[in-house]
Amino acid sequence: MENRMDYRYLLPSLRQDMNKRSYDVMNTAWMYTADGPTEEVRKMLGLKSKSVSERVKDRRNDPQIYGFSPTLLNLDEWKRRGNVHIVGWFPSTTTTAPKPGVNAIWDRVNQFTKSTKRIIYMGFGSMEIGDYDMIYLKELAHQIARSHNVRVFFHLGGAGTVSSNNKPEPIMYHVPKYGVHPDVLIMKGHVQHDWFFDRLSLAISHGGSGTVYTTLRAGVPALIKPFFGDQYTWCDAVRMKKVGECVRSFDKLGEAINVLMTPTNSGSNHTQLSDIEVEAKQMKIAINEEDKTSVNKFKEALQVEVARWENSAASRKKINFTELHYSSSAKSVPNPFRLILDNVPYLGN
Repeated sequence: MENRMDYRYLLPSLRQDMNKRSYDVMNTAWMYTADGPTEEVRKMLGLKSKSVSERVKDRRNDPQIYGFSPTLLNLDEWKRRGNVHIVGWFPSTTTTAPKPGVNAIWDRVNQFTKSTKRIIYMGFGSMEIGDYDMIYLKELAHQIARSHNVRVFFHLGGAGTVSSNNKPEPIMYHVPKYGVHPDVLIMKGHVQHDWFFDRLSLAISHGGSGTVYTTLRAGVPALIKPFFGDQYTWCDAVRMKKVGECVRSFDKLGEAINVLMTPTNSGSNHTQLSDIEVEAKQMKIAINEEDKTSVNKFKEALQVEVARWENSAASRKKINFTELHYSSSAKSVPNPFRLILDNVPYLGN
C-alpha cells in the first residue's frame, strides 16, 4: 500500500491521483521555462533530441539526495528506485546564544522562556497571515495563557527595529482587549529557534521543513497549521508518528490546543500532550542519531551517483557539466549530470 504522503505538493486538497500528477505539471512547466538550452547540450554530447515530456520522465531518474529524517518520513517506494537517497536532515550549524546585554531581542525571549510554567511557542515564519486571522491569533495567545496557566510566545517574524546605537530591538505588540499579560509575549524580531526550543512544551508553526526539524530535534511536540506545498506532508507525518497534531485552519487551533492540554481524567495531570511528549522525546533521540551520520551518508550517496555517472556513455564524451540543486526552485541549467539536493519531498514519482 503506497504512502499517500509521498505525493504531497501544491494540490493537497485534491484526490491523491490528481495531486500526484501535480508533480509532472510543475516539472513540465519548469522544463519549458528553465531547461530550454538542454537540447543544445544534448547535441554537443551526440545524444538524440528529446521532447519536454520525455525530459520530465528522465528527471525522475536523476540522482536525488534528500535531507530529511527517514525516521519521520520513510518513503520506501522512493528508495527502491535506486537513484533516490534519504540521508537525514542536513544538520544545522548550532550557534551559541548571545550573552546578556548584547542582543535586546534575545534578552527578552530568554527572560520570558526561563519559567517554571510550560511554554508554548506560536510562529508561522514568512507565511502571509490576514488581518482577521492575526487578530484571532493574538487573542488566542491570551486565551491559552489564561485557560491553561502556561506562557505563550507568539513570534511575528524576524523583522525587528534598530536602536540609536545600531543594535536590534524587539517590536512589542499588545491586545487592547486583554492589556499587558505577564505570561503572553507577542513580539517581532529575529531570534534563533535552537536557542530556546528545548524549553518548550509545544511548538505551533506552519510546518516548514527547518522548523519541524528544530522542533523534533529538541524533543518538542509539534502542532502544525500548513499553508502550502510540503508543509502538508510534515503536517501528516507528525500526526502519523504521534509526535504532534495537525489542523487545516486557524479557527481549529484553539480547539486542538484545548484537547491537547486538558487532563484526560478528572483530578489527573495526564493530558494527550503528555503522550505526545513521550513520542517526541523518542523522535529526538532518533534525529540526533541521524545527525551524526547524515553527512557521511550524503557523501556515500554522492560517491555512488558520481561513479554511476563516470561509467555512463555521456561521461565518456569528456564534457563535464556539474550542478548541485539545493532546492526545488533552484535555477536549472543544461546538465548531463544533475544532482538534486533538497530538504523537502517533491519527487515526481
